[in-house]
Amino acid sequence: MKLKMVIVENFRCFANETFSFSDETIVRAFNGAGKSTIAEAVVWCLYGTNIMGSKRYDSVLMREGTNNMKVITVWETASGQDVTVERVKPETGGVKQFINGNKVRPGQLESLFFNSVQEFLSVFIPGYFSSIEPKDAKAIIARYSDVEPNIVLSSLLPKHRGVLENEKFGMGYDSIQILAKKASTELRELTEDLLRLDGEISTYEAILAEPKPEQPKSLVTEEIKAQVNRYSERIAEFDFTQKNVMNQRKELNTQIYRKQETYKSIRAQRKTLDDTCPTCKQKLLGDALKTAKQEVEFHNATVERELKKIELEGIELRKKLEELQSLESHKTISEIEKMRNFVNKVNTQLGNERDAFTRYEEWQKRYDRASNELNRLKGIREIQQENIEKLSLKIEATKAFRSQYVRMQQNKIDKLLDNVKIQLFRVNEDGEVLDGFRILWNNKPYNLLSHSEKVWCDLEIGRAIFQLRPNPEPFPVFVDDAESVLNLFNTQHDRQIIAAYAYRSSLIVEERKLTALHLEEEIRNLQSLISSRSA
Repeated sequence: MKLKMVIVENFRCFANETFSFSDETIVRAFNGAGKSTIAEAVVWCLYGTNIMGSKRYDSVLMREGTNNMKVITVWETASGQDVTVERVKPETGGVKQFINGNKVRPGQLESLFFNSVQEFLSVFIPGYFSSIEPKDAKAIIARYSDVEPNIVLSSLLPKHRGVLENEKFGMGYDSIQILAKKASTELRELTEDLLRLDGEISTYEAILAEPKPEQPKSLVTEEIKAQVNRYSERIAEFDFTQKNVMNQRKELNTQIYRKQETYKSIRAQRKTLDDTCPTCKQKLLGDALKTAKQEVEFHNATVERELKKIELEGIELRKKLEELQSLESHKTISEIEKMRNFVNKVNTQLGNERDAFTRYEEWQKRYDRASNELNRLKGIREIQQENIEKLSLKIEATKAFRSQYVRMQQNKIDKLLDNVKIQLFRVNEDGEVLDGFRILWNNKPYNLLSHSEKVWCDLEIGRAIFQLRPNPEPFPVFVDDAESVLNLFNTQHDRQIIAAYAYRSSLIVEERKLTALHLEEEIRNLQSLISSRSA
């Protein structure tokens, strides 16, 4: 691709200018006369940025006092076809871009030139590539020096190739980076899970290692249990009877007390014969005395009968009370107490045995659960261990892939370079890929190079970049401050060179051969002037 013509209108210092270019073009003028502006116009026409690749600079690039600008660039492809690219900033509305008079289609510009302004500037402007961030510079080289994953896979060991051959590598090197990161994350999670499993397994193993308790046996036979049941029934019957006896005894005592009180009351009703008339107080005689005596006897006889009746009832009540008291004999109570003690002792033994059986059952359940869980967790652990081994192998394979990829990529880049060494990564002794971007020119770090060496270095880098493209077509290069570059035109170049020199004149853009003729003529004129003054 060659730049044939640049037409600028209201761009920076230019009102309306047209510049034509040959294979070797010289641009010379005073400093500030617009030499680098020509290169910036080309960049803006293609990508809409300034010469440093920064966007939103339209108002700065527009000529002072104007409200519109336009740049047209005419290019010639390797097949000899002309391509015209035009970018217009009208007075109103947004910027428009055209290719061969038609509005630019998506991807059309990129197919003709480069995918980004950074890539274009890395080829077009020596010094730009080395001025950008290392990660951006590395991305440009890596984009065009990609290695086919299948080629890398074929160079790996069979065990590594087998792990990766079914993976997708649609994003090239980035795909293997993503795969390695994912595998590392999964490995870390599985390792943490394995530690948790080991902790649980240790806990269950400790349970199974505990001494087995002796299985308890009951000392209470069925005969003893039957005896306890009989005693319990007898005790219950006794307790029930005792409760009734107490109530009956209380009731009998109450009845006896009442009988005694009644007896006393009736006995107090006995009368004695009084031979004195209660009315007149005269002594009774004869029939009156006899009648009074009969009345007393009759009354007392009735009282005696009532007393006798009460005595008989009292005797009956005491008899019943004695019968009740016989039920509470010391012998009976002693026997019941013995039964009660026996029942309590057996029940205590049974309670202790129940506790022992419960503890044993709990231990057995704990032991069985620990045994089952241990077997289950060991199975899970075995699977986890297999997965960890697979992931470890995958990580090892991605490491080998990256290492081999970087070596192949480096070889691909090295074949395109003579004096320059571009290192995108470095591989340590373990095969681990580390960041290590650097640029060397004849084994000298870039930051130690002179301006001339930097230009030569960047010329070689630019050539490598366009040669790495799918369609490796040469692109022109614009060398500013060319007077500081040694032997710029003493070497046969494989692309178009536009060199800008500081010169005491207004802007001149012409073929290098014409510049040489003009300079020779100026030298002759100076020599003639010197000779005439000497004479």
